[in-house]
Amino acid sequence: MAWLALGLPLAAAGGPVRIACVGDSLTWGGFVEPRDVLSYPARLQELLGDRAVVANFGHGGRALLSRADHPFARERAMEDALAFAPDLVLLMLGTNDTKPPNWRHAVDFRDDALALVERFRSLPSRPRVCVLLPPPIFRPAYELDGRTLRYRVLPAWCAAAADAVCPVVDLHTPFLDRPERFPDAVHPDAAGYLAIAMLVHDALTGPDGPLTDREASADPWRPRPNVEAALAGDDWLARHVALSAAARAVRPAVVVFGDAAADGRGPGAASRHFGTAAMPLGIAGDGLVHIRWRLRRGALDGGSPRLIVVSAGEDEAAAAPPAFAIAGLRVLLCELRARHPAATVRWWPWRRERVGDPAVRAAAAAAVECGVEPLSVPTNAAT
Repeated sequence: MAWLALGLPLAAAGGPVRIACVGDSLTWGGFVEPRDVLSYPARLQELLGDRAVVANFGHGGRALLSRADHPFARERAMEDALAFAPDLVLLMLGTNDTKPPNWRHAVDFRDDALALVERFRSLPSRPRVCVLLPPPIFRPAYELDGRTLRYRVLPAWCAAAADAVCPVVDLHTPFLDRPERFPDAVHPDAAGYLAIAMLVHDALTGPDGPLTDREASADPWRPRPNVEAALAGDDWLARHVALSAAARAVRPAVVVFGDAAADGRGPGAASRHFGTAAMPLGIAGDGLVHIRWRLRRGALDGGSPRLIVVSAGEDEAAAAPPAFAIAGLRVLLCELRARHPAATVRWWPWRRERVGDPAVRAAAAAAVECGVEPLSVPTNAAT
């Protein structure tokens, strides 16, 4: 369900948005330490920055059903979440409802879900409530049942959310082929919690999301973090933060920025080309939208580089018709020039053997339109 039906974006109200993350141990941060750094609410706070105040009201072992062994609604965490006076509630419950003694009361699920939503909506802050569908249970553990979750709880949640006019964020499907992210079959590892935070961030800041803006809703290249990297086990956000901090500390005169070609960890062609004369700030696997997100979140701030070499868009151009990637490259380079007007910006050209000569020429022309000249590099340079 679209956020659009729920009124103006919360971002339009001014000041940080107060977000209450309500749930069980999947919210609390079970099986990672330190959880106040690695839980999904903590990572969501990192991603949103000063746009929001994110509070964790997770309580392990708690269920939605009022006749379950440990109903969340009767816990101190519930009272604390209400007292927080949130603007937005992210509600992720249901995993512990799959215990056979709990699911005997499945007939109550709709009414209990609606009652929980209404308790929050009746607050003076009039928060919006969003339902997060829990990740999979990959094998029997802690008396929990993965089939009950997938085929009973999730449909019940979706039906209740529709009745309550609550948007739903699917945190189940993206993890179905990622059992390695769940060491005990139920709780994510640190990369899994980061991926959850990124998926929630994408829903909140996407088109019609409560933290979006008019520009984002119409932008096909809307900046977003790299959830694919997190799903693969890479703490992409920590890498971005570390590289940004290093750039602020060193204040290099020359930087290479973007994707694999600018990544100093591997054999990036651009970073090899400049050697120690440039600081590599790229992250392998990043697409145009991820690079734009990093640009907006301070990847090149804090210093005054004289030369910025950008490698971006080749993977998109190789995977689909290049015209779309060329349009995204133009958006990225024009934004980069606007944000760093004193720097000389150069584009690391795509490889002809990957995308074809017409695409390389068209991309070079798009770069020139933004005031960015392509670099002359060896034709056999590899990303």
